[in-house]
Amino acid sequence: MVRPLTLLFASMLLAGIARADDTERPPEPGALAGSPGRAETARDETARDEAARDETARDEDEHPAGAPAAGERADATSRAPEPSAPPSPEPTPNEDGAPTGPVAEEGDATPPCLRPPVRIHHLRRPDEVEELALTRCDGRPNLAALEGLSLVARAHRTPRPSPEALATFASAHPERREAWLTDVNRRLDPGLLVRLQALADRWPGRTIVIVSGHRPGARRGSRHRWGRALDLRVEGVHRAQVAAFARTLPETGVGYYPNSTFTHVDVRERATYWVDRSGPGEDPDYGPWPPTEQESDANRQELLARVEGVLGSLRDAVGGALRRRAERAPSAAAAEPTSSEPAPDDAGASEAEAAATAEAEAQDADVAALVDPRRPRSVVVMTRERTWEPQPGIDWTVPIWVETVRGQTPAN
Repeated sequence: MVRPLTLLFASMLLAGIARADDTERPPEPGALAGSPGRAETARDETARDEAARDETARDEDEHPAGAPAAGERADATSRAPEPSAPPSPEPTPNEDGAPTGPVAEEGDATPPCLRPPVRIHHLRRPDEVEELALTRCDGRPNLAALEGLSLVARAHRTPRPSPEALATFASAHPERREAWLTDVNRRLDPGLLVRLQALADRWPGRTIVIVSGHRPGARRGSRHRWGRALDLRVEGVHRAQVAAFARTLPETGVGYYPNSTFTHVDVRERATYWVDRSGPGEDPDYGPWPPTEQESDANRQELLARVEGVLGSLRDAVGGALRRRAERAPSAAAAEPTSSEPAPDDAGASEAEAAATAEAEAQDADVAALVDPRRPRSVVVMTRERTWEPQPGIDWTVPIWVETVRGQTPAN
């Protein structure tokens, strides 16, 4: 009985010493060798657990949570903390003091690099001049300039909408904003910005004049109706040069109008080129330019036949007027009172001269009334670009009012 009690008191004493000195290591297993019971072993494990908890509590006071404690024990009772999500990196200032990193990129307000602005206005609205940066430096369209270009190229006789009207339409019809600025103003295709910039790069500093843009009344197949085409000029550049350069642009439709004043440029899936030889207000006349010799001869003969028909109609009208004038002259002379006394010879000559002058003036007045003063007095044969080419075999100087009336030729 004495020996077990002695061993019990000894184990209790060792546990107290371990609690008093945290830095003391637990006793070696050999120190308790020969202990016969399980109670002593349980008490030893309890003492070690209490010592480990005290050490862990002191380490937590010295090191904040999340940071590893120096000399931390890796025994079975302590677990490594679970990894948490890494904190977001704080912005670090650069040499200029501006923040860099992900936070700086989200709040970056640096404007994009834009090409120099291009001066553009409409032919019928020369006072509405816009200077637009059409594309970015990398060649992409500058969508901020699309609204300005669409307003410049709006349909004829369509008033320019106010900023309030634009904002009201955008808020009321968000589903139509991509295609329309207002109910009547269509937003142009962004591809036109790139094509206009190419023209501006080819002829720097030149003003681009829009002859026709959006045409809501055009046929359904026309790209003008859908805001994908422009008829334009480049000031100081011939339209043949503009058309030749535009043909080098990919996915571009180019129409050359040699007898008009503009070049057609549109956006399409495949490059296309055509020549329309018609003039303003005429039906389309597609064909090669310049025309072939056979076409020129046929057009010349047709035009000469039309001219002869017009001249024949004018001769008939003037001859009829002269005949009516001659028929009225005898009745007017018979109605004049006769004087009983004969007039002197010099007085008779003066009266005859005055009568002849009056008759000549009356004939000129009749002819002038029959000829439309707005009709050109010359004939133009269109074989190139509306140039004057008189044809041989026609005497264009014959006075058409010299006609024989009842076997007599008018005095003048």
